[in-house]
Amino acid sequence: MMVYDSQKRAVSAYRKKSVKQLTIRFYPNDGDETMYQWLKSQPNTTEYLKKLVAADMEKHV
Repeated sequence: MMVYDSQKRAVSAYRKKSVKQLTIRFYPNDGDETMYQWLKSQPNTTEYLKKLVAADMEKHV
């Protein structure tokens, strides 16, 4: 399937306008490295983190 430049631009514009993104940093220490390796082992990191946040939100409502 060929993706046209106009389609790439439209997708990019949509993402800039509508999609929110967070960045998390892991530093070279035992705790961070363990968490990083755990997250990387998950099949879908984004869904895993969203489920954790949703569960935490439920506990605090």
